[in-house]
Amino acid sequence: MINFVHSRLKDEFSKLHPQLIKILFWLDGFLNYHWRQSLIITHLMRTQTEQEEIYGKGTSKKSVHQFGRGADISVKDLLANRIAPEILVDAINDAFPYAKPDYKTALYHELDHRGKHIHIQVAE
Repeated sequence: MINFVHSRLKDEFSKLHPQLIKILFWLDGFLNYHWRQSLIITHLMRTQTEQEEIYGKGTSKKSVHQFGRGADISVKDLLANRIAPEILVDAINDAFPYAKPDYKTALYHELDHRGKHIHIQVAE
């Protein structure tokens, strides 16, 4: 079962790119099958104001989150259960290659106050 850290995400979920929704449901099934874990989504859509909070006021840098093509996944429970997030990242990238060369569908990284998380993205 997919879990959301706040109710705003439930509303945003239906606005996501169909391929991203497919990946999130697949990942939830993968986690449940292998470790009886549920997917926890921490971030979906991002406003321009939120983008500027991360990258600086007046930034022209755009994010897939602004277009319903990005999702951030919590790794807190995975790490607590000694599940390496890199296993999930590799599985996602193997199952869902990104549509553009030199890009990845899934990344394990840290961004500002959000801390370490798995970022999932899809092309247009």
